[in-house]
Amino acid sequence: MKTLLITGANRGIGLALTRALLENGHSVMGTYRDAARSQTLLDLAAESNRLHALQADVTHAGDHTRLAEQIDSLGGLDWVIHNAGVAAWGPLETESEERLLDTFRTNVVAPLLLTRALLPLLRRSQDAKVWMISSKMGSITEAKRIPGPNYAYPISKAALNMAGVQLARELAPFKIPVFLQTPGWVRTDMGGESADLSVQQCASALLKQFHSLSFADSGCFQEFDGSPLPF
Repeated sequence: MKTLLITGANRGIGLALTRALLENGHSVMGTYRDAARSQTLLDLAAESNRLHALQADVTHAGDHTRLAEQIDSLGGLDWVIHNAGVAAWGPLETESEERLLDTFRTNVVAPLLLTRALLPLLRRSQDAKVWMISSKMGSITEAKRIPGPNYAYPISKAALNMAGVQLARELAPFKIPVFLQTPGWVRTDMGGESADLSVQQCASALLKQFHSLSFADSGCFQEFDGSPLPF
């Protein structure tokens, strides 16, 4: 059984993954930002001694340090799932510098720098792994077949893919693989009610991938079902 950190664990895919991982016997530390929007996660944590709900804003560097200290005090870390993210859609005329930068800060900078803060803990694990929850919209090839134009979100996910590939290269000497995984089109606040997958179906498919991927797959970009995706 593994000890995991999931960012953005209070709703949607993050909450479904938290439930699935607990059901599979793992220990989970899940981050949330706003307690008022995280009651389900807080209730779960009150019921299970294998779940710790940790309040943090992943875009704040100070919270990275504090999270690393909290996780260390709880016994260490094996896997990190960078799930927290924001969506921003629309054509160029609706875009703004503030929204572009906020989206980039949450979807790219936060997972990269949080991984850096957690690296001493990951290096102590015998089976450390890092997942970046990306999106098919981050594929430049696939973008030609996806409705648009959209800017902030797909740009950020394309950048996250490159960050993940570079991180995989840097962590290779430590035998820590980095995977870029898409969740599919999921019925969440972000995906909408007409999406293909429920959060439970998504979590189940991702969980299979979490257990099947190995160091040989580091730097890969895959669909939720394991199908390879072009960058």
